[in-house]
Amino acid sequence: MVPLTLMELDVRLSEDRWLHVDPVNIPQEIDELDVLRGDATPGEPVACVRSSGADIGDFISTELFHVVLVSSRVLDAWRAAGITGWRSLRAEVRLRGKPPLKDHRVLVVTGRCGPVDYPNNPNRVMKNGWVRGRGLLLDEGSLTDDIVMPINSGLVIVRPNVVDVLTSIHATNWSVKPIDEVGWEGSPSTFGIDP
Repeated sequence: MVPLTLMELDVRLSEDRWLHVDPVNIPQEIDELDVLRGDATPGEPVACVRSSGADIGDFISTELFHVVLVSSRVLDAWRAAGITGWRSLRAEVRLRGKPPLKDHRVLVVTGRCGPVDYPNNPNRVMKNGWVRGRGLLLDEGSLTDDIVMPINSGLVIVRPNVVDVLTSIHATNWSVKPIDEVGWEGSPSTFGIDP
């Protein structure tokens, strides 16, 4: 297992100007990570209301960490470029005093890869019953698509061609980080590490 030229896709930017919404019709018994993975499907359209911000980006973050809205413009560009590993669910964003925004859809990542190998990561430190590490080790042969999620993580990992498409259309409200720079921390058992 070696670090790859893959990147983690992040839409949780710290700028307050970007629209951030609250999905209001996803039942509490549905795990948000299952929505992102496509293992659970809430009713469509997924209804959202403004939580903060105003600028409508190509990616819209939500109060549910793993639920992300993506513009039709991005999805059309991914489709045209043959990007694999995704599908989407209809969404509707209700904005006070404006018609509902129906141009964004909920991202569902269908691509998978093997587990992140946390136990064998040389860049980890154990201290006071807590583990902190940097970088993701993935089995390159386990990647099925251009957009994937490791089977033991909620991270969205993308190949460089996905970044190229987003850059070429000047998509907004997103960033990427090379997987060898992704930080992680928590209880050792969360990562399958013996204390």
